Amino acid sequence: MHQFAPPMIFENYMRGIYAGEFTASSIFVDISGFSAMTDVLMQHGQHGAEVLAEIMKKIFDPLNHHIHSQGGFIVGIAGDAVTALFRDESEFPALAKTTSPVGPHDFMTAEASLRRALAAGCAIQQQMAELVSVQTVYGIFPVSAKVGLAFGDVKWGIVRSRDGARATYYFTGTAVEESAEAEHCANPGEIILTREYFNILSDDISGIGQKEFVLLTEIQAKLPTPMPVKLLQPDLNILRVFFPEILLTEKFASEFRQVVNVFIQLPDLSLEALAEFMKVVFELQIRYGGMLSRIDFGDKGCTLLLFWGAPVAYENDIMRSLSFTWYLYARSGVAFRAGIAYDVARAGFIGSDQREEFTCYGRGVNLAARLMTGAALGEIWLDESIANRTVSRFALDYRGEMGFKGIAKKHKIYSLRGFSASNDILYQGDMVGRASELAELAIFFMPLWRNHFAGSLIISGDAGIGKSRLLHEFRASDLFKSNPCKWALCQTDQILRQSLNPFRYWLSHYFGVSENGNLEQNIQQFELRLKRLADETTDLFLSSELQRTKSFLAAMLDFRWENSLYEQLDAQGRFDNTFIALNILIKAESLRQPLVVLIEDAQYLDEDSRTFLARLERALSVDFAMYPVAILLTSRPEGKVFLNRESLFQQQIDLRPVSSEELLKIVVPILGGPAGRGLLRLLEDRSEGNPFYA
Repeated sequence: MHQFAPPMIFENYMRGIYAGEFTASSIFVDISGFSAMTDVLMQHGQHGAEVLAEIMKKIFDPLNHHIHSQGGFIVGIAGDAVTALFRDESEFPALAKTTSPVGPHDFMTAEASLRRALAAGCAIQQQMAELVSVQTVYGIFPVSAKVGLAFGDVKWGIVRSRDGARATYYFTGTAVEESAEAEHCANPGEIILTREYFNILSDDISGIGQKEFVLLTEIQAKLPTPMPVKLLQPDLNILRVFFPEILLTEKFASEFRQVVNVFIQLPDLSLEALAEFMKVVFELQIRYGGMLSRIDFGDKGCTLLLFWGAPVAYENDIMRSLSFTWYLYARSGVAFRAGIAYDVARAGFIGSDQREEFTCYGRGVNLAARLMTGAALGEIWLDESIANRTVSRFALDYRGEMGFKGIAKKHKIYSLRGFSASNDILYQGDMVGRASELAELAIFFMPLWRNHFAGSLIISGDAGIGKSRLLHEFRASDLFKSNPCKWALCQTDQILRQSLNPFRYWLSHYFGVSENGNLEQNIQQFELRLKRLADETTDLFLSSELQRTKSFLAAMLDFRWENSLYEQLDAQGRFDNTFIALNILIKAESLRQPLVVLIEDAQYLDEDSRTFLARLERALSVDFAMYPVAILLTSRPEGKVFLNRESLFQQQIDLRPVSSEELLKIVVPILGGPAGRGLLRLLEDRSEGNPFYA
């Protein structure tokens, strides 16, 4: 089983202890050479990733062993850097029998912890001196290490989500921070000590002063000998609280992947404020995904690194990452700075059997870190690759072309201001090969113009086949110039299966709830819009029901107030009345203007939404001649959209691949002339008639 965290974290979690302090020696090791190595090896695809994984194993296996065999434990692996602690156990000798990686031993005094950390640092530098460079089929790569050592206080903590289902941990304090500072003063092959560290061992070592640090030059005394390492097997149920299930149950090969890297630096927060901030992080992760590497304290203060695209990738990872970061800024009340970059990275485990982490390593991580440090507090900076893919959804400001330390070329930088007011999609060229489908849609909509329920229709097809494009062209047709109607866009979510999620999406737009606005303004906007609808509804029953069920619609937007009907009912009562509230809202709105309930990506529907749609369809079918509503869904073939097979109104349009002749109509405008047969055959083979891929 993977050793993902220090044993003491799991030991204390089991005991219900979530914070503490101790004294320790700290070692910070930075391996140089991986950036250049990664840039070269990523050009060789999967085999390059496997070669990189072998090199990392060759370096980190002995490095980890040197630390653990001296009684230390690794608290974090950040890319090519490792932080480890050697705990002063003199006040708590029993700890040597429980949480030590080397099993029962004579407890480690303060001076012993310094000597053992020094022994580990020397062994690591000796290992790297013998290695010097790594030879591969793709070239020879030089490698080296810089080591910083410090002694001082350590504070640790376990921060949990509000429901206690998720958690992560941190280590901070003078020992952790000063070892990182010492390493930054080192050259390759050197060991740098803090003054305090050197003074305690001054009878046994020699060094050259460098301001507040000392360069180690000689060791006169014998260093502690290594001890056998004992691996402790953590409880799988506890691991599930701290780490994604997929990391615990599936095997991952090292590979290069497109990854969104989000680096966040927090201002000075109390540990209590950090715990509250992390509660918001956990809540947003449920909605937007993202893998949290860990909370890290070092020379950059308190930072968080999150990845989208690994270990699991989704087609809208960029949108998810920006939504997560913006909502975190808006809801946490913390003016952090952040950098977001999108690039190829090596994704996989790093470390050894004694301690490892799943992480992503590459230029994108480095750029995100540079963007983070370049931004001011309260700013979120993006690279150009992110900006180009999100400009239609998010409001961005261009900051200029900038250069960063350690990064060869300059980058165009943008700052994130929030969500864009417009989400319109701009399509290029003419739509081809969908005349019959447009005719089918026109026939399906005919009952609406007679103020009748039109029924349910599913547009099914593979990704890129043109479902959204078909609807875009249909909505832009002359039919709607003479027959205006209102569209209720209910967008499903690929990860989030929150109850009634697509309808929550629609309500936030329907009531004008601003994703950038404050809570008080949003509630006021909600109440004004609902009152206006109730006042304009001529059906007295619908009007009164809109008022009665107001708190259930509000709850779907996360608006709650004391003594409301929603708060007075039990879970089943809330569930039933939420369905009623949505049903009433749709009926009332349709009396003002024919209403199209559009469910995008219905293959991701949550169960409650499926149930509601079935009830809505039955209710509207009974009142066929009263409410002009059309239920329209788009779905991929692999998704099972519930809609009851016996429904009188169910229809389906299956979008087929376009023909060779239709493909030619796509090609000619792009080329500015006819295409050769060879090119057409290539496009047919590669795209399989999918216009987007073509």
